[in-house]
Amino acid sequence: MNPYDGEIVIKRLGENIQALRKQQGLTQAQFAFECGIPRSLLQRIENGKDNTTVKTVLSIANALNVEIEKLFENVKENN
Repeated sequence: MNPYDGEIVIKRLGENIQALRKQQGLTQAQFAFECGIPRSLLQRIENGKDNTTVKTVLSIANALNVEIEKLFENVKENN
């Protein structure tokens, strides 16, 4: 059985990004600017509504100053 469900991964990725952004005290607008993406895209990502690109995920990880793996913590369906 595959432990990953695409919808769950996208949702939890967004939740992780939002939590890390808030821990750093950044608004969506500030953080989107730092990532080089539109705020509306960041909002969709954080809400689990956008299956974004690897390039965008890398930009987000870099802007948060975290390893990319940190963004994907606890994304397995059974976690």
